[in-house]
This record gives sequence, C-alpha cells and structure tokens, in this order.
Amino acid sequence: MNFPHLFRNRLKAPLGSPAWLKLWAKRAWTMPELVILEWTRLRNRLSGVAMGELADLGQARLQGPRCRLSVESGAFVGRAEIQLLANVSIGRNAVINDGVRILTGSHDVGSPIFAARTAPVRIGDSAWICTGAIVLPGVSIGEGAVVAAGSVVTKDVPAGQIVAGQPAHFLKERPIRKLTSSPNLLRACYEAWLGNPARPTA
Repeated sequence: MNFPHLFRNRLKAPLGSPAWLKLWAKRAWTMPELVILEWTRLRNRLSGVAMGELADLGQARLQGPRCRLSVESGAFVGRAEIQLLANVSIGRNAVINDGVRILTGSHDVGSPIFAARTAPVRIGDSAWICTGAIVLPGVSIGEGAVVAAGSVVTKDVPAGQIVAGQPAHFLKERPIRKLTSSPNLLRACYEAWLGNPARPTA
C-alpha cells in the first residue's frame, strides 16, 4: 500500500496555518481517487503482478499469467494490451500510453507447422512507449528511450534513442542523464501529499 509511503514523505506545514489547511483540504478532496488507485493496486498485487511504490497499471488488458508482469516504482501503464506468454518487465518511471500492445508470443513463419515461439520483453527505466505502438517478442527498450506513436518495434532500442516507423528506426538521441520525470507524481491525489516535482512548493 502507498498510504504509509505518502504519509511518511508528506509535505508539512505549521499546524493550523493557511498552508496546512490547504494541504489537508486537497488531501480530503482527492482521497476518493487515491482509494480507487490503491484498491486497483491491491487487486493487481493479489493477482500476482509485482508492483513497485506509486506504480499504476491503469486499465491495462493483461493476457496470460499475471505473475509474469513486473511494474517498477513510479511506472504508469494506460489502456495498453500486454500479452504474458513470457515475462514482461516495466522499469521505474516508464510510461506506456493508451493503445500500446506488448507481445511476448508469435509464430515461426519458417516452421512447417507455424510453431509458437515466446520471448520476454523489457522496458527500461524512464522509457516512453507512445500511443498505439507495438512491441514485438524479445525486444528490450533501453533506459530513457522513446518509441513514437504507431511504431512497430522489431528489435532492441538502445538507451536514450528515439525511434519511429514501421518497423521502428533511429531518429535521434536524448540525454538520459537529465531524466527526472515521475509520471504518477503528477496525479492530483499524489501531488496533494508529495507536491508537484515540476513546481516549487510555497
């Protein structure tokens, strides 16, 4: 559960001050959202998904044994489809947008019986898989890499690369040493406790 983490790391203000009242009003207002998120997290964990702190699996559609999926701290997964014929790991603060498909199984077109083959997929820390992209079995996407919307990823994407197309090809690099984004901290219910990392606190 994230409640102990949020309480331990909460923003503080002098008791009874206007800032204190504002903080607790925000926390009360966003509590229903937080309860729903925590209930969803608990259900996912009980079903076998390995979930890190502040990780959000959203409304992802999972196909296969849930114990094959790990979602690290701070990662966000939208309305994606994740096939779990093999392991899928999603790194810290990674973002998987709506409409993304992560596949771990396919058929060998060279086989006379189209034999099934499976291979794990790894999404690195702070990687961003944009809307509608497809990640094929066995692919590893490096730290801070970006897969553009609608791309089909057929081979590994090194750390910091931005790729696009069908099949996805290299466009340019980004400086991964400066990545500090934590997408879930921008949710109102978490911001009410921890503040917005992109905005200085008063």
